[in-house]
Amino acid sequence: MDLIRDIINQLYERVLSFIQTSSPATLQLSGILGLALALIGYFQLRGGNAVPPARPPTLSRPERSQQTQSQPSSSKPESSISTVQNIRVTRDSPIARTVQSRLQGVRRVTISCPNVILQPGQILETAALHPEAAEIVKEMCYMRLEVYLISMVSDDIGEALISGALESEGVSSASTQFAEGMVPSHRVLFCSTLEGKVAIVRQLEPDLHVDSLDSTVEGLQRFIPALWQVVQSGNDTSVGSNAYKEGGATAANVQRGPSLSAFFGLQ
Repeated sequence: MDLIRDIINQLYERVLSFIQTSSPATLQLSGILGLALALIGYFQLRGGNAVPPARPPTLSRPERSQQTQSQPSSSKPESSISTVQNIRVTRDSPIARTVQSRLQGVRRVTISCPNVILQPGQILETAALHPEAAEIVKEMCYMRLEVYLISMVSDDIGEALISGALESEGVSSASTQFAEGMVPSHRVLFCSTLEGKVAIVRQLEPDLHVDSLDSTVEGLQRFIPALWQVVQSGNDTSVGSNAYKEGGATAANVQRGPSLSAFFGLQ
């Protein structure tokens, strides 16, 4: 404080001496400057004794995790809006219970339609389905399994006949959108050669493949976990007997049966 007073006194003496020796024009400007200096000194003098105002306390913002925890438990989590397609439907019917029990742990199935879903015969003017096989495929779809239907055809006419038969029986839909108990149209596949069918199945990597041809089973036996082969009448048709042997060793992942329904004990 004493230092500030000394500075103000020195300034005052200098200003006073300047006023006494200066011309009137200079005094007008000097008077303004002097008044400003006096005011500055006065406020500095008062400011030295003043107590600085207390700083208001700052409230820390709660962390994001705390805000999340403080939300009421009644709010719906995002997981509750999950897609319906990931939920398996429980249907109370003999065939539904059998299919669900037999296919526990299976997520993806590929089926070769000829002689499995489609009745034997040349696809020239019409394509007929096995009713029991069609119902089994529907139950697979109700379980939300990824079901792919594969057919080997020689032209567009055969493709159209098979697609029409599957849609008319309610096995597949004409849309790529999900439909209850139906195979979407983009999972109904066609090929023109046996090699093409084997390549499709290997690319899809199903848990189970169902076919009727020895050559297809032979080509897939080393790559697919489980293979079911529907054999023609007159062969060994007991379910569980092996269809293919490689190097004299029985293929444990291959089962045979007279029809698709036989694998579920429905025949």
